[in-house]
Amino acid sequence: MAHYDDWGVIAHGILNGHPADRVAMKGNASEVARTFYGGPDGPPATGAAADILALIPGWAEIPFIAASIEEWHQGAAAAAAASGIALDDLFYWEHRCGSWQSQSQLEWDIAQETFTPFSNRILLGTLLGVPAAERADHGNTLLREIIRAADPAALRVPINPRTPYRRAVEFGERLRHRARRELRRLRTR
Repeated sequence: MAHYDDWGVIAHGILNGHPADRVAMKGNASEVARTFYGGPDGPPATGAAADILALIPGWAEIPFIAASIEEWHQGAAAAAAASGIALDDLFYWEHRCGSWQSQSQLEWDIAQETFTPFSNRILLGTLLGVPAAERADHGNTLLREIIRAADPAALRVPINPRTPYRRAVEFGERLRHRARRELRRLRTR
């Protein structure tokens, strides 16, 4: 069964719309660096496994997940400290992005040949080495600065233009983020 119900639909669209003689270049380095769990108030608390469990609603109530996160936290806290990577970024990298990227590689390979040069530990470490406060806008400023350094003319091309639909989606995402944060706060009382 697919990780998400839409992968098959996406693969079908790729099969019908992506030229068969092309290779898709992809990666998730910028996704990992976008401070997913952070918000305007900064990164979440990650000092205890319970803090990590609170990032995903309902996980704390599932014993095997709670035990697994406790075990992960013990090793990951030391790795995060040694590497300078914030624990919430490391969790997002390993849990969300790792799962998402591997699933897309697995399920989309029926429709296209892919090459993933941007899932590179040096690049990821460099991006995550930028302080979270400088990535707090989900990495937008950081990524624009990278583009500016590489080719300033490329910034003339609109990046994810904000249509009325996109603004509505962003508003919904902000509401969801605030609701999740409030739920986490209430659960930890």
